[in-house]
Amino acid sequence: MVEEMSEAKALFAFVRFTIRGVNKFLYMSWCGEGVPGVVKGRFGGHIRDMERFLTVSSIESAGKLV
Repeated sequence: MVEEMSEAKALFAFVRFTIRGVNKFLYMSWCGEGVPGVVKGRFGGHIRDMERFLTVSSIESAGKLV
Protein backbone atom coordinates (compact mmCIF):
# COMPACT_ATOMS: atom_id res chain seq x y z
CA MET A 1 0.00 0.00 0.00
CA VAL A 2 2.88 2.36 0.69
CA GLU A 3 3.73 2.36 -3.02
CA GLU A 4 0.20 3.58 -3.79
CA MET A 5 0.23 6.40 -1.22
CA SER A 6 0.68 9.83 -2.74
CA GLU A 7 -0.21 13.38 -1.83
CA ALA A 8 -3.00 13.35 -4.45
CA LYS A 9 -4.90 10.27 -3.21
CA ALA A 10 -7.43 9.31 -0.57
CA LEU A 11 -7.15 5.61 0.30
CA PHE A 12 -8.85 3.12 2.59
CA ALA A 13 -7.69 -0.41 3.48
CA PHE A 14 -8.90 -3.26 5.66
CA VAL A 15 -6.17 -5.80 6.44
CA ARG A 16 -6.30 -9.15 8.22
CA PHE A 17 -3.13 -10.62 9.71
CA THR A 18 -2.31 -13.31 12.27
CA ILE A 19 -0.22 -12.94 15.41
CA ARG A 20 0.47 -16.12 17.42
CA GLY A 21 -2.54 -17.84 15.85
CA VAL A 22 -4.97 -14.98 16.57
CA ASN A 23 -6.52 -13.08 13.67
CA LYS A 24 -6.13 -9.32 13.94
CA PHE A 25 -7.72 -6.68 11.74
CA LEU A 26 -6.45 -3.25 10.79
CA TYR A 27 -8.44 -0.44 9.18
CA MET A 28 -6.32 2.26 7.58
CA SER A 29 -7.22 5.52 5.92
CA TRP A 30 -4.98 7.98 4.10
CA CYS A 31 -5.75 11.45 2.77
CA GLY A 32 -2.86 13.20 1.04
CA GLU A 33 -2.34 16.94 1.27
CA GLY A 34 -2.91 17.34 -2.49
CA VAL A 35 -6.43 15.84 -2.42
CA PRO A 36 -9.12 18.29 -3.65
CA GLY A 37 -11.12 20.10 -0.97
CA VAL A 38 -14.44 18.35 -1.70
CA VAL A 39 -12.82 14.94 -1.28
CA LYS A 40 -11.12 16.04 1.95
CA GLY A 41 -14.47 17.24 3.24
CA ARG A 42 -16.12 13.89 2.60
CA PHE A 43 -13.15 11.90 3.88
CA GLY A 44 -13.88 12.51 7.57
CA GLY A 45 -17.47 11.35 7.09
CA HIS A 46 -16.30 8.12 5.46
CA ILE A 47 -13.94 7.48 8.37
CA ARG A 48 -16.78 7.92 10.89
CA ASP A 49 -19.06 5.63 8.85
CA MET A 50 -16.43 2.90 8.90
CA GLU A 51 -15.85 3.35 12.63
CA ARG A 52 -19.57 2.82 13.24
CA PHE A 53 -19.57 -0.24 10.94
CA LEU A 54 -16.42 -1.71 12.55
CA THR A 55 -17.65 -1.24 16.11
CA VAL A 56 -14.47 -2.46 17.80
CA SER A 57 -11.38 -0.32 17.43
CA SER A 58 -8.64 0.21 19.94
CA ILE A 59 -6.12 2.62 18.41
CA GLU A 60 -6.43 5.64 16.17
CA SER A 61 -3.26 7.23 14.88
CA ALA A 62 -2.66 10.20 12.61
CA GLY A 63 0.51 10.20 10.59
CA LYS A 64 2.28 11.78 7.68
CA LEU A 65 4.18 10.10 4.87
CA VAL A 66 7.80 11.19 5.02
